[in-house]
Amino acid sequence: MISRPNKPTKIYYAISMRNSYGTYKAIIKEFNDHKHFSNWYSYVCRNGGKIIGTTKVESLHSDFPQGL
Repeated sequence: MISRPNKPTKIYYAISMRNSYGTYKAIIKEFNDHKHFSNWYSYVCRNGGKIIGTTKVESLHSDFPQGL
């Protein structure tokens, strides 16, 4: 049997954003790693969204940080 290295843990960000329709929302989103987050961030900006702020959080079920 082939031994695999430990799977990296997920990272979570609380994100405030405006989508291309002008609707504002705040979400907590799960990413595989920082590169995944960076690619998603670029995709949203290219398609008319605007990221207002991001904060790294401990888990998907965390409370939103102050100010979001």
